[in-house]
Amino acid sequence: MKRGAVTGPPVPREHGSWALLLAGFILGTAASPSPAAASGGLCLALIVSAHFLRASLNNALSRRPYPGVRLWAALWLTVSGSAAAALVWIAGPRFLWTIPPALVGAATLALLPRIRARKRLDRTLFGEALATWVAGIAAPFAYFVGTGADGSRALSLWIVQCAIGASGVFHVRMLLCAGRMRGVANEELRRRCGRGNLLYHGGMGIAMIAALRLAPIPFALCLMIGVAPLVARALLGWRRLGPRMPDFIRVGIGESLYAVWCASLSAAAFRAF
Repeated sequence: MKRGAVTGPPVPREHGSWALLLAGFILGTAASPSPAAASGGLCLALIVSAHFLRASLNNALSRRPYPGVRLWAALWLTVSGSAAAALVWIAGPRFLWTIPPALVGAATLALLPRIRARKRLDRTLFGEALATWVAGIAAPFAYFVGTGADGSRALSLWIVQCAIGASGVFHVRMLLCAGRMRGVANEELRRRCGRGNLLYHGGMGIAMIAALRLAPIPFALCLMIGVAPLVARALLGWRRLGPRMPDFIRVGIGESLYAVWCASLSAAAFRAF
């Protein structure tokens, strides 16, 4: 390659992050009181460009950065800044409070792989939970852009989106754990690899039952219909667990569909409440 040549932009390879960002955008936009096409389009442009900006900055800090990656980072920064400025003009500055925690979380995620440890910290449960927390900010961000003004509801959307993302994290980690083990009985696999998955989704089930008792019926029913496939998927996955690596394409498509489904039903619950 010629010196000074510019390659294509670094593309975020984490398929789960795309699913969580899209689900958060759907949840926040659909739950907002009066979403508009212009502000929604700018919101999506800002989310996507910021995701590409993160990938470009991570690549620029790596040992072998792509040629011209700084130009791509400057481009995505320009697009993100322009979209943010347009949103302030159209929708007002309410959404700006979501940017500092997103920046802090993204910076922490960028630093985790560079900390010397026995295992890459960004691939631990802590790192993946932090990534889920950062991606979940897309929900309150899209909610405020869609003329939402209720801060407590925006926080609730953030919590719900993080819960959706954490469901996928626990389930996929269980499948990967089982795939790395050889010569282990299925019962032992379920005990070693499935405990966190069962505990988390058992807690989700208990929370849904409590919602039926404490929350309005339309709100609780929409949440239950949205969460039920996640819990069923987790239980069936635990029951069928075996010492084999999962089909990553099938799992990725399935988790993306689960996230979008749950986000859509959760948005309907907040609109009904």
